[in-house]
Amino acid sequence: MISSSCTTVLYLWKHVRRMQVTPNSSFSSPRLQSQWRVTITGIIQAVLYLFCSLWFILTYLLLIFKPDFDGDGHILCTVICLFSFGTNINMGFGQTLFRQRGAYLWNRAVQIPQLCGFNRA
Repeated sequence: MISSSCTTVLYLWKHVRRMQVTPNSSFSSPRLQSQWRVTITGIIQAVLYLFCSLWFILTYLLLIFKPDFDGDGHILCTVICLFSFGTNINMGFGQTLFRQRGAYLWNRAVQIPQLCGFNRA
């Protein structure tokens, strides 16, 4: 997983650099922004995976030297849940529809006090 994430990130990074060199491209083009978004999503996913993998290795080593460390497995379960949650959020924000719906819901939530009459001057 980590090698494929890093390979994808490196490929996209080089591709984005090549596109910036061409005279007709600009950073504000939707295609280039989309490629940057995919690159950032890949980097975040690789960091999440690295953190989770390192925690598994650390837990294994600690269990060898200190068998009563996290005896019930609560810490390990929490790390796995955080990895899963982080992956879902990362992939969700990578989707245009999710970001648009999130922005829409945020704008509606900001309007609730006004609709209830709390911000009257």
